[in-house]
Amino acid sequence: MYSKFLNPLFLLKKRKSILNRVKNIPNNLAWKFSYFLIKKGYLSNTDYNKIENLRDKHKHKKAIICGNGPSVKIEYLEKFFYDDDYIIFCANRIHLIYDQTDFRPDYVFTSDKQVIEDFGEELIEKNKGKFFIISKTKPIVNDHYCWGFILNQRPFRFQRNVSKGFSSGAGSLFPAIQMAYFMGIKDMYLYGVDHSFSFKKQKDGKASGEGNHFIKNYRNNKKWVPPTYDLVEQAFKECDKFLRKNNGKLINSTDGGKLEVLERLSPSSLLDKGKPHEKV
Repeated sequence: MYSKFLNPLFLLKKRKSILNRVKNIPNNLAWKFSYFLIKKGYLSNTDYNKIENLRDKHKHKKAIICGNGPSVKIEYLEKFFYDDDYIIFCANRIHLIYDQTDFRPDYVFTSDKQVIEDFGEELIEKNKGKFFIISKTKPIVNDHYCWGFILNQRPFRFQRNVSKGFSSGAGSLFPAIQMAYFMGIKDMYLYGVDHSFSFKKQKDGKASGEGNHFIKNYRNNKKWVPPTYDLVEQAFKECDKFLRKNNGKLINSTDGGKLEVLERLSPSSLLDKGKPHEKV
């Protein structure tokens, strides 16, 4: 796995990414020192306390880890919502459907720097008390959310104790998966992760284009960061590997899509009448 890092062509191609990782080293070390002081009681940190208060909160539950791909059907989200077996984790601008349905996720995550810059205040306002921003530094916005430190590291390594930091995995669903495990959840099901994007790459390396989500005008015609399919697939495999070693699993329950590195199970097979979903 590590032999590619000795390949000059790989290093040339990935030089910008590698430089960014090197630049993150001081920030990672500073956070580790801060975490040490917080853990020892020398510093007080509200976000650390918010995360610690969620440890094992949802033991014996299952998780729906919801992407916003075109395959998503609101009726399925509503069925998951009314099934008490599931705790629902969504990402980014899921709130754009709130005026169409009674469905509400239990938690909403973003680790997308561009999304935070473009829509941060909006996301916090629409998801008060259940919104998580996972980033290198805490954004200067109001405090109606929980912040977690992101460890920009390659290859992806699953973080079992997220109060120490989250691995990015090149997508906002990976912090959600790690948080779910921290909350005591071991069986997790992806829904709406189509793993297929259509876009135009711009000169600055960013992407433009709509139609990649089940929500219309999802990006509001703003530029966004294009996907890195190989990193995403590797991170999903590592999540599943970790969960299975710890008596859990990560299953792809998306209708269709192109994510083929995980075991599949249809979303309809996850559902039963259940009990009314309790808000958290």
